[in-house]
Amino acid sequence: MHRRTLLISDIDGTLLSGREPVPKSVIDAAQAFMDRGNLLSFCTGRSLSSAREVYSMLPVNAPSILFGGALLYDFTNAEILSAHYLPPSLPNLIESILSYDSGISVAVSGVEQTWVLRSNEVFEQKALAHDRDGIRTDTLPDSQLLKVLLTSEDPQTLNRMKEHCIPEGLYHAQFASSHFFEIVSITTSKGHAVAELLSLIPGRVRTCGAGDSITDLSLAAAVEAFYAPEDAHTAVLEHARGTFPPAREGGIAQLFGELT
Repeated sequence: MHRRTLLISDIDGTLLSGREPVPKSVIDAAQAFMDRGNLLSFCTGRSLSSAREVYSMLPVNAPSILFGGALLYDFTNAEILSAHYLPPSLPNLIESILSYDSGISVAVSGVEQTWVLRSNEVFEQKALAHDRDGIRTDTLPDSQLLKVLLTSEDPQTLNRMKEHCIPEGLYHAQFASSHFFEIVSITTSKGHAVAELLSLIPGRVRTCGAGDSITDLSLAAAVEAFYAPEDAHTAVLEHARGTFPPAREGGIAQLFGELT
């Protein structure tokens, strides 16, 4: 019996490039892929609000993995399926980071809102609009939080901060790109979220993934077949079964056409 394919795809650098909208060629190819009976899911570090903007262009038909795996969300029914919140020790961590280096920007996100505790040039120029438009505050909000986003002009500063400030066993912390660093709960990763997602999908499916950054390595390990854009991080390319043209060329449309 033919199994449906579930494609779990990263957004930035995979489905779209920079602040550009999803190309029409990608939308059309994705819709044809779903019309063949297959399933499509986002798997992204983006917040719910930011991913919702992409969903408005490309309405996926399976639950999506957001905040790097901290939130599993069903856009079709506007429903939170699971959430992994940061631990109660977070205020101590944030205080430590803010004190460690004044050049590191700090933003924290709950399900629907982002708060910016400190900004810098990298954050203002390169962060997604939803993050840049977050509430400016000097105080950590009294809310359940899912992710901390840090930026610095110098990646080594973020490396040293990690060694100095982040205790082992409480947080999952890694670079999202050369100047962006993400902190989520220790139980959170894209790979762990894939297992949660699969438990909600009825019937047998063939699992495929697509991504371009080192945060997608846990996704690659959790699916049967993983694909990457040709300009993906070298470590990601090493784990890819196949490649497709870069996001700026709408290259993932090729992958949608190849998957049955």
